[in-house]
Amino acid sequence: MGLETTKEQPPSSVLTLLGVEINLDTRRMRVSDDKRVKYAERASTVAALTVVGRDEFLGLLGRLNFAATFYPRGRQWLHAPWRAVRAQYRTAADQVVISKAVREQLRLWVTELGKPDHEGVPIGAAEAFPAAASPEVSAIYADAALECAGAGFCAWTVDGDELLYVQGEWSSSEREMHLICDLELAASTFGLVALASETTRSFVYSFTDNVVAMAAMRTAAPRTETMQALCGARSAWLLHHGVAEAVERITSKANLWADLGSRGRLASMLEQARSLGLRPRRVDVPAEWRGMLAAGA
Repeated sequence: MGLETTKEQPPSSVLTLLGVEINLDTRRMRVSDDKRVKYAERASTVAALTVVGRDEFLGLLGRLNFAATFYPRGRQWLHAPWRAVRAQYRTAADQVVISKAVREQLRLWVTELGKPDHEGVPIGAAEAFPAAASPEVSAIYADAALECAGAGFCAWTVDGDELLYVQGEWSSSEREMHLICDLELAASTFGLVALASETTRSFVYSFTDNVVAMAAMRTAAPRTETMQALCGARSAWLLHHGVAEAVERITSKANLWADLGSRGRLASMLEQARSLGLRPRRVDVPAEWRGMLAAGA
């Protein structure tokens, strides 16, 4: 029995196993060429339809979910398809409607899967992330409040002797239309795009006391539409700016300053910072980011 009929492979620095190409020279993993081509063809076929059988669609999404492991932005192109699956009850005979949003995201997959030179992902990314105390790292703490006077958001980081922070209040429509997990993710996102741009460091530790927001940032695969929009935008921002992020849980008690700022008690937060010799400086959240929640409200 030859090697071509088994899963055995001779010693090599480039191995293909279970649909994954592992390159020990570049220390990267990619979807194997045969799987990449098959997935692209299947996604293209479904994107051309108006409706598709539920089982066939789930089969495609399962394959794209696997491929997303090797495409950093891939999970953001599965939100609309999974929403379509959950809305399948609206159609008869187990059919899923291929909406404009679904078609657009499937075509993004077709384009990316059609590139034979895609970069893939590192075999071991964790060893490349420096410790929180490293000078090339920023630590950003964020919190959001919903049911209190002055409810809003706050995020902060320390850069030298400066306390950099973003802070604001939610509008009445934002409080009414969004869940607290949406607002917590928004607070962390506002802190990321505003504060990381000020410190210009390549690595960020983001701390949140909301486990749902933490999971969304770690997996980039949240369930609410607001969180999906935020995750898609923040993932694109991280890639565009070459920033790597590690997301960590912090207890509400330990997240004191962000908690104070999110509950309309900014003066108390700044007083404590000054007592430690820090110089507070407010940073504005870019308008296009601050408007994301209002657009979805």
